[in-house]
Amino acid sequence: MGIRKWGNHLVVVPEENMVVAMTSGAYGNGYAHARAYFILGKIFQALKEK
Repeated sequence: MGIRKWGNHLVVVPEENMVVAMTSGAYGNGYAHARAYFILGKIFQALKEK
């Protein structure tokens, strides 16, 4: 099925006892997906450095 690029994301990280829910108010703008993935990337980077 792969990753779908919609505005809403729900990410579950059981090892960290963490759930991240993101919604986007930038529908129709070209930057919405890139911004969401940038934020998620920063979260995962911080977890990796923990």
